[in-house]
Amino acid sequence: MTIRSLNKLRPGDVMTLAAGSHSDGGGLYLYVHDGGRLRSWVFRYAVGGRVREMGLGAVAAVPLKAARAKRDDLRAKVDEGLDPLAERRRRRAEQEAKRTFAEVARLTLAKKAGGWKGAERSTSYAAWVRTIDVEAKALHRLAVDEIGVAEVKRVVAAKWDQGFHDEARMALSRLATVFDYAKAHGWRSADNPAAWSIFKHIAPDRPKAARHHPSIDWRDAPDAFARLRQSASMSALALEFAILTGARISEALKAEWREVDHDRAVWTIPPERMKRTLPHAVPLSVRAAAILSKLHEHRGRGRLVFAGARPGSSLSRATLLELSYRISEGRASCHGWRSTLRSWMADAGVEFELAEAALAHSKGGVVEAYQRSSLIERRRPVMERWARFLSGEEPATAEVIPLAARRG
Repeated sequence: MTIRSLNKLRPGDVMTLAAGSHSDGGGLYLYVHDGGRLRSWVFRYAVGGRVREMGLGAVAAVPLKAARAKRDDLRAKVDEGLDPLAERRRRRAEQEAKRTFAEVARLTLAKKAGGWKGAERSTSYAAWVRTIDVEAKALHRLAVDEIGVAEVKRVVAAKWDQGFHDEARMALSRLATVFDYAKAHGWRSADNPAAWSIFKHIAPDRPKAARHHPSIDWRDAPDAFARLRQSASMSALALEFAILTGARISEALKAEWREVDHDRAVWTIPPERMKRTLPHAVPLSVRAAAILSKLHEHRGRGRLVFAGARPGSSLSRATLLELSYRISEGRASCHGWRSTLRSWMADAGVEFELAEAALAHSKGGVVEAYQRSSLIERRRPVMERWARFLSGEEPATAEVIPLAARRG
């Protein structure tokens, strides 16, 4: 192609030429339509014996110099045997097939929510929404196939900095589920950037102090408990029951109806579910007994008290952990409520052996020998006052129960 056959148009021609097709050479044409009001660039080329035309934009957006640069680039591709128009259509199709993180996260949540029922749905759904809408907000507009480990790390770094290692792990789990969903639908081909197999090498070690379960000060417990009582979900009832009874969360979630003596208001945990060799009898406060009565009335006589969505399964521990952190504003794990109860009993003047028996701490001697008889009834007023304190019916400085005078 000679120099004379290129750049035929003069700058002044672009806005003055009459309607029609005007060649600038090398396949670049100025198309003038609608009486001269519409002016645009077109690149004309031949591939496989067929002439094709590719729009390059309106004159107002693409000046003559830019149009010539585009022509030169496209002409080089044609000389290499490529079809620029087909390549453009392929790129557009790929772009249209892309999904943002926000889109995929919504689809993932909708899929998971379909398997949740009742209480599990409300609690789990809220936890997912918080992770997607708040914690991972920075990922929303990013294409799900372009997000890497660095972007995910920024989402959970704040939790690590605050010492919330469990919350960071659960957030990673939800993000990993979103990326797995994207891969399953062909929207991502790279490895999962939130996989624990990667983040176990990134997550900071827990400081020694963090090995103790985080707990809330007993003075702040009524406010957290009030937030818990705002929900009537099954997860909320399970967590409330565990807090009221001082039980470990695994013991509460695996509670069976056969362990409950409704007449005596006693729940007896078998030793195989405890860190003991003897069963542990728990005197139920009025509120704790009411929770069991409500569930027994409305959920029938299935084996488990706090049954999950799947037959024979209990509620998720992770769901209750999320709930505990939420009502305590990130300060208390489920197990941490046992520490809160123990501190409350100490400051309220509950004698040592009763406090230790309430938490099923194995101390031998009198605790082991009488935990199923006299200590049960001596613990009952303690647990009732604990329930009343949490509900705001008892002042924080209340003396829970006389001490040595009750030994007789």
